[in-house]
Amino acid sequence: MIQTRILKQTKTGFLNFINLLADIFIPIIPAIVAAGLLMALHNVLAAPHLFMKPSLIMAYPALKGFAAFINMLANAPFAFLPVLIGFSATKRFGGNPYLGGAWA
Repeated sequence: MIQTRILKQTKTGFLNFINLLADIFIPIIPAIVAAGLLMALHNVLAAPHLFMKPSLIMAYPALKGFAAFINMLANAPFAFLPVLIGFSATKRFGGNPYLGGAWA
């Protein structure tokens, strides 16, 4: 009887912790997915022997600036990941999200 009650308390405590992590990280998932898709696009542009012997950037130098811009957009969510986590966590805990993002 006592062991069952302790097990339920431990299980609910663990589930509360998992829900807390989910509440913090789920709003960040779209930014990470978009960054991954942009990285894939950049890799298609920069990969040699994919469509032709040189990469698309080497074959068409006009795409070099576009590829650099795509690469910058793809890396931005990972560079600002602490700010995104701080924003989301502070919002979850009921504080000022902008202050949480700045503090991170």
